Amino acid sequence: MYYLGLFLWFAIISNCGISSTTTTNMLRGKHLRVIWPRWSGNPKGLWGPLKGGVVLDFLSARLNFTYEMVRVTENILEPQPEKRGLFNYLWDQQCDLIITDVLVLFYRSKIDLTTPWIFADLGLLIPVDDDIANTNAVIKPFQWPVWLGLGVSIVCVTATLILILRFSFHLSTIWRSNTIEVETGNEENVRTPERDGRLSVMENKCRKQYLYVIGNLLSQGDSCASELLSFRFVAGVWCLAAFIFVQAYTSTLITYVVMPINPPLINSINDVFENRDIQLLIYKIAPLNIFSSEPNATGIYLKLGNKLNSFTNSRCSSISECVKAITPGSKKVFVEAANYIKDAIKEDFYKTGKCKFQLAKERFMPMGISFAMQQNSPYTKSINQGILELQQTGINDIWDLWFRPMPPQSLFLWFAIISNCGISSTTTTNMLRGKHLRVIWPRWSGNPKGLWGPLKGGVVLDFLSARLNFTYEMVRVTENILEPQPEKRGQFNYLWDQQCDLIITDVTAPFYRSKIDLTTPWIFADYGLLIPVDDDIANTNAVIKPFQWPVWLGLGVSIVFVTATLILILRFSFHLSTIWRSNTIEVETGNEENVRTPERDGRLSVMENKCRKQYLYVIGNLLSQGGSCASELLSFRFVAGVWCLAAFIFVQAYTSTLITYIVTPNNPPLINSINDVFENRDIQLLIFKVAPLNIFSSEPNATGIYLKLGNKLNSFTNSRCSSISECVKAITPGSKKVYVEGANYIKDAIKEDFYKTGKCKLQLAKERFMPLGISFALQQNSPYTKSINQGILELQQTGINDIWDLWFRPMPPQCNGKPVQSPKTEKKLSPLSLKNLSGAFLLLAFGLSLSFLVFLIEKIYQFHK
Repeated sequence: MYYLGLFLWFAIISNCGISSTTTTNMLRGKHLRVIWPRWSGNPKGLWGPLKGGVVLDFLSARLNFTYEMVRVTENILEPQPEKRGLFNYLWDQQCDLIITDVLVLFYRSKIDLTTPWIFADLGLLIPVDDDIANTNAVIKPFQWPVWLGLGVSIVCVTATLILILRFSFHLSTIWRSNTIEVETGNEENVRTPERDGRLSVMENKCRKQYLYVIGNLLSQGDSCASELLSFRFVAGVWCLAAFIFVQAYTSTLITYVVMPINPPLINSINDVFENRDIQLLIYKIAPLNIFSSEPNATGIYLKLGNKLNSFTNSRCSSISECVKAITPGSKKVFVEAANYIKDAIKEDFYKTGKCKFQLAKERFMPMGISFAMQQNSPYTKSINQGILELQQTGINDIWDLWFRPMPPQSLFLWFAIISNCGISSTTTTNMLRGKHLRVIWPRWSGNPKGLWGPLKGGVVLDFLSARLNFTYEMVRVTENILEPQPEKRGQFNYLWDQQCDLIITDVTAPFYRSKIDLTTPWIFADYGLLIPVDDDIANTNAVIKPFQWPVWLGLGVSIVFVTATLILILRFSFHLSTIWRSNTIEVETGNEENVRTPERDGRLSVMENKCRKQYLYVIGNLLSQGGSCASELLSFRFVAGVWCLAAFIFVQAYTSTLITYIVTPNNPPLINSINDVFENRDIQLLIFKVAPLNIFSSEPNATGIYLKLGNKLNSFTNSRCSSISECVKAITPGSKKVYVEGANYIKDAIKEDFYKTGKCKLQLAKERFMPLGISFALQQNSPYTKSINQGILELQQTGINDIWDLWFRPMPPQCNGKPVQSPKTEKKLSPLSLKNLSGAFLLLAFGLSLSFLVFLIEKIYQFHK
């Protein structure tokens, strides 16, 4: 498929091309002698551009010349003592063109340099070191404020539990002391062994509370030290909060555990200069080495020369020698053009099957790369014209995918190349050949600022001019509307009055009524809604979002049902065993009075105690605290086992979903679609008053979506702005205003606001609406309509429109849902912040406050009792 694509491309490109009316083609019919170091007839290992062959074929087909290759063995440009260079072939008139990478600094060599055919930069080849022990991954999931808050929470909860125990013991001691003193009338009897024993037990419990609190965080659990409601309430809240902390930590930890932690040796050329241990390697015949070795070098060349001279053997005799010196653990860095470094990485990967090299994060010293010709060559201007047309096609970037290397894309590339070169049409006569048009483009620099029109109109016009061989002049306009209004001209007046031939602006199908010719749509666009970006708020309810309310309800019912089942099994088994024992004692003694025994009372007390704790066992399993099984009955253990399994499933489902809600921004957009605008009476819709959408929605006979838009606009005053900037300024965080416009114009507004403020305060609503084709306008029954349509169709076939969007509308990554990384910082994950876990801390604070209230009520009740 790869060779088929090449063959087809070569076959087609030879029959296509764009005639130039501004530069005489001095190469037409000529035969050139060309040097390309990577030509298969030259020795292997020569240094030169990988794409040189296809560039030469493009220029040959475009400028109608033939060529022959000149065999060379030299691998340097300028001659060295007792050694020829490639430039000697130009000086000796043995070749006419050298297809290799020549920098601007080579102007000194008495040669002609062409217009740069690519713009490249230098990169640094560094080793990929093996992973090291990830020792600090355990602390990375949380930011330090979270760890601090967690530590403070542990101290507060531990102190609260100890205070409850001590205060309750103190109150009960006072009550008992007063009772004994009253009964005996002797204060000496107030201190008793019983009280000392209880004091010892209480002190022991207090000492163990920190183990209970920390144990819950480590999913170890323990029995509750007191049956006081206030104590159990604090313990329960802490168990729940600890569960949330543990699940949030667990779900984030794995990301840091598996993340590679071998930082690159260096990130930029400045790191090389600042670190004395780093050795810089360079190919000794590379232009960069030549310029940095000169005695009068300055700036970065001087720094490079000093760095290279600080180590021996810094200059390699071949690129492969430099690459071999870059080994894991070494402090060596190879500097070369970024594309050649990519080739070295790819070649090594194919040899070893491992990625042992990488390109340093920051490149440096961008420069234009030219070809070389004989000084004062008559062909220089023609070659420059061909290179400019090559750049306009944008095919250079696609060739990078082709030659470095992506064979499956060959068919797509062939199709794109055909379109970019242009295909002569035999079915449509070009009525524009040699014509001169008067053109209106509202964004032309000669017009007043603020006029409304397509950003890419200029390059589209240049494409059509070159493709269809016509020239043009711009017509200055001040009008910002298409159709005329009462006492105000529109841009269509220039067509009707034959003052212009073509209007490069966004004209939609409903304008057919205006007695004009509409071209084939040059783009297909839709309308969007500009809405404000509200600030993030505390994510307090993230802890309940993983499950819908029916799941929480079902979980609550399950807890009650399982607890009741376990209690019933305990009580029923005790009841049966009691009946059996009673009957046995009655038969043996013949006396019913002996049925109730102290042994039975003791067992009854134990059973009651077990029953009271079953809810703790059931809830403890959900909170990963566990506990011992209260009975050896098979039925009891079966229910307990089923609940443990179900609780495990619930916990894992909750854990796997919880992190999503914790880290998800909780500032929902104001609206998602135009239907939200229609259905919400609080939303005010804004529109640019001269926009076509406003014109059509304001008509009395409007129907469908135009009628809805008109009604919505009329439901508020000041819904129609006098300028786009006025509409954009009205969209502020917290407001209920929405601006409707073409999606591309909204992107321009977002980008402009970001560059002004440094923040993304605006966003494009999720759903767009009303897709439509955008055309240009010509005079009615214009003889040029068919030719313009043909040119637009060929423009669409190239796919260059999408590339132009990247050129003219580079959206800031921050405003496109893709956080940008600072070039001086490593790419790293963001730990969970206090805002993410605010729900857990809020729950803990609420629980402690409520437990304090319960504690006071409990003590007041005991005091009065």
